[in-house]
Amino acid sequence: MIIVFRVDSSNIIGSGHVQRCLNFAQLYENKNTILFITKKHLFSLSEKIKKKYTCYELELENFNKVNLDYNTWLGEEELIDAEKTISVLKKNNIDADWLIIDHYAITPTKKKNETKRRSLKIAKIASYSVYITRSFYDFF
Repeated sequence: MIIVFRVDSSNIIGSGHVQRCLNFAQLYENKNTILFITKKHLFSLSEKIKKKYTCYELELENFNKVNLDYNTWLGEEELIDAEKTISVLKKNNIDADWLIIDHYAITPTKKKNETKRRSLKIAKIASYSVYITRSFYDFF
């Protein structure tokens, strides 16, 4: 099975999201392929991820847009980030079975696609929430 984590870290976002995903990855690394997609934020933990797993980095267009408001943490519109994420998957012929998203700024959309892929959205805003959908493209 191919499991892809979409997660970011930085001096503003913090490192908890990546740490949580690394713990999940460790649980499932035997018999599965683990990949990460992360944004090139300042002080990100991508080098730590790369010590053990393949990590694709998305370009961050404008560091100045990122601040303490979690809605800015993608550094661009959510749709643009989603297009970049999907582009990485397609460009590298990654037919992911699971896309695990640990990011406050990435939310499910109303758009539905006919796929058998699965996604898990991890969010901790006010209370702990987990969304599981049949299609990870529901998030984009």
